[in-house]
Amino acid sequence: MPGDTNGKLDVFVYDRTLAQMERVSVGTDGAEGNDDSSEPAISADGRYVTFRSAATNLVADDSNGNDDIFLHDRNTGISTRISVTASGLQGDGFSRRAAISRDGFFIAFESASTDFGFDDNFGAVDIFLGVREDACPADPGKLFAGVCGCGTPDTDGDRDGTPDCLDGCPSDPGKVSPALCWRQRTTRRSPASSASCSARPHRRSRISPAPTAGPPRASERRPAACCGSC
Repeated sequence: MPGDTNGKLDVFVYDRTLAQMERVSVGTDGAEGNDDSSEPAISADGRYVTFRSAATNLVADDSNGNDDIFLHDRNTGISTRISVTASGLQGDGFSRRAAISRDGFFIAFESASTDFGFDDNFGAVDIFLGVREDACPADPGKLFAGVCGCGTPDTDGDRDGTPDCLDGCPSDPGKVSPALCWRQRTTRRSPASSASCSARPHRRSRISPAPTAGPPRASERRPAACCGSC
């Protein structure tokens, strides 16, 4: 394509609707990469393209001498290096084989870097998860809002699948659902019935149809109090 003079492998996107070819392995300023780019992946709407590159001029301060993972926004033209630490420091090893989520927010990739995770010093290639941008810049505990929003952890203390911020009983081990706490399922007993419950088991009396004449027999009388639900 016009302007492709770097003599390196590049990443392109072809728009079938517009019948246009676009090179995406470029810097934010449009500069072509000074080394090879490969292994692309694209978001569902075609806006975000992630790829591996050995180029050192796609972003500023790329001096680690390793292949990195980049993300190019086709709408804004901005290229971002994804394979960096949470504080923005570059990795000390190569990164490769990126995969991108449908909305282009999450990027998973392999890396030999040892400074991406805690105590990562055993020399193996690991899988890491990066994000397109920090959606909670004022929240050191989150990179994206999640279910509970920025500033509130998405913890699930009782592991019932509902985050504590949406759980009416976050620490109730006896509940059957987030909306039904154990205390809401217990039956309140009247003082009269609770006194007799400790002395005898609950009994149900059969109530036969009332006779046509005469007082009811003893077996047909309803007890004055009962335990639980009568």
